[in-house]
Amino acid sequence: MLLFKTTDIAKCYLKCMRKSSTRFSDNVNSSVHLPAGVVRQTFPSLAKSELEVLYPVANTDSLRLPSAVVDFDDPNGLSNCRQSCRNALPGHIIPKSARFVFVSINRYERKKNLSLALFALSHLFIHWDELVDSDKSGHAKPSDVHLVLAGGYDTRVAENVEYHKELTALADELKIGDHVTFVRSCPSEVKTLLISSSDAVLYTPDREHFGIVPVEAMFLYRPVIALDSGGPRETVLDGSTGFLCRAEPEARLPGCFAVQLARFLNDPSLVSRMGKMAHRRVVEHFSCNAFRKQLCDIISHLSAPNFQ
Repeated sequence: MLLFKTTDIAKCYLKCMRKSSTRFSDNVNSSVHLPAGVVRQTFPSLAKSELEVLYPVANTDSLRLPSAVVDFDDPNGLSNCRQSCRNALPGHIIPKSARFVFVSINRYERKKNLSLALFALSHLFIHWDELVDSDKSGHAKPSDVHLVLAGGYDTRVAENVEYHKELTALADELKIGDHVTFVRSCPSEVKTLLISSSDAVLYTPDREHFGIVPVEAMFLYRPVIALDSGGPRETVLDGSTGFLCRAEPEARLPGCFAVQLARFLNDPSLVSRMGKMAHRRVVEHFSCNAFRKQLCDIISHLSAPNFQ
């Protein structure tokens, strides 16, 4: 009991120290503009301070495709390697019959809102004739569409186990179970192949502070469909590198996501066009070089003779 109380006192002391000492910093940075607001709420002493955004970077070194699936001599090789990447994956993940593949990568946690992807796919199938143009989509059928939900999973974490069961049950309830593959704890090389196998990556969390998956997807030349909130609002350019859906009203989200899914069926060339712009955006704004340049600018500003 004494240890418990001491720990609580220590936590309270450290919390107070952080709040009082942070205001003496020469510079405070935030990962995106949303957390900047959270920082001001957490540290009232910074309410009038100017917070600079310093975007995190994805570990692009881990996002390398094997030469067996992409022709690196082809300028369009990385944006046009979907089929070869699908063939390189274990056969149970993506059916051979799938023409259009959408991928969601996130931990199996309820706050990641993975059920949205299932509701969106169900909405697409229910409203197929309204959303999908038969001629433009090459006479696509619902059986041509497949969704992969992949992400972190630990059998020791009760929520991971429970949420996975809930999602599989929901897929069956929505009668889309045959169109969905659940992948648990896939290694980085499988994740890279999954992203590159997709026509677009779905990112379902709301008000995520940054969200590294959209950046990874765009680096691999894949458009992103996400909520217009949190990090994706700043990383994904709506209509250029992907599509953003308004987070409210929540009841309309599956329909909004379904409309964006249908865009890729009705115009298969979107993957390549948007993918190239997506990759360019990551290189220019979310790469190590971009981070290094911005950090050097901040340090130069702080070390300037007239800095106060």
